[in-house]
Order: sequence, then structure tokens, then C-alpha cells
Amino acid sequence: MTIMKIEPRGESLRMATGKNCLLQGDKRIARYLDISPRRVKYLRRTYGLPVFQIGRTVCALTERLDAWKEERASA
Repeated sequence: MTIMKIEPRGESLRMATGKNCLLQGDKRIARYLDISPRRVKYLRRTYGLPVFQIGRTVCALTERLDAWKEERASA
């Protein structure tokens, strides 16, 4: 698993690393999904966005976010 501190938007992160990455914080998760941090909070509460916490920090794995997006798109 790779921890990225500063990452480009969306799919370019996956292409840059080619691996599953850990995103830390609503802002980085939002940047990866190309949505607002407020929308990330809404999706967490309402639609089960696959996130977890390390201490007080909300985190997500890019692989799980991609799978969640595909699942939601096909539903």
C-alpha cells in the first residue's frame, strides 16, 4: 500500500502509481473522486462510501473507491 501526501486528480493518481493508494482526509478523497469534501461526507452517511478511520482521520483505499463507483454506476 502506498501513502500519497499530494496527488493529482482522479485517474491520473492510479496511472502515476499503478497501485492501490491510501487517501487520508475528506479533501484528498474528494479530489480523487472529483467532488467536494462536503459531498464526500454526504456520501459516507447516505450511500456507504467505503471509508474507515485511523484515529480521527477519515481514510479510503483507491481500489475500494473505484469498486464502489462501478457498483453504484451499474445499480
